[in-house]
Amino acid sequence: MKILVRTPNWLGDAVMALPALRTLRNRLPNADITLLARAWVADLYRRESCADRVIVYPGVGGPRGWRERLKLARQLQRDRCDWALVFPNSWESALLPWAARIPRRTGYERRGRGYLLTDRIAARSHSTNPFITWNCCAAAV
Repeated sequence: MKILVRTPNWLGDAVMALPALRTLRNRLPNADITLLARAWVADLYRRESCADRVIVYPGVGGPRGWRERLKLARQLQRDRCDWALVFPNSWESALLPWAARIPRRTGYERRGRGYLLTDRIAARSHSTNPFITWNCCAAAV
């Protein structure tokens, strides 16, 4: 199984997501796990054994940024991931796995992005913590 995890964007959230990523590795020890992370948290994940590789998510805005994201979606499509876990709640975070045609996409149903996900988790308005997201996703493993 090939799994793509779109990790949280901010350092505090990234640290809180580590137990979830470790649990994912423990539950699926033979899975090929790729983390898609912003540049400023990528090194945190590279120090961990919970992933096979870390890809830096393009942070450039404007048309150039969208071209880079489209190129990344094509790369991910060639990688033939089976499942994407989307920790951030943004619409854009769910768009990339959808554009990469990853067949199973799990994340919170927020901000009008539910149609981009196959496994929609009902969001509680007070809960955006990525660890809580994992608790909801863990049942799907």
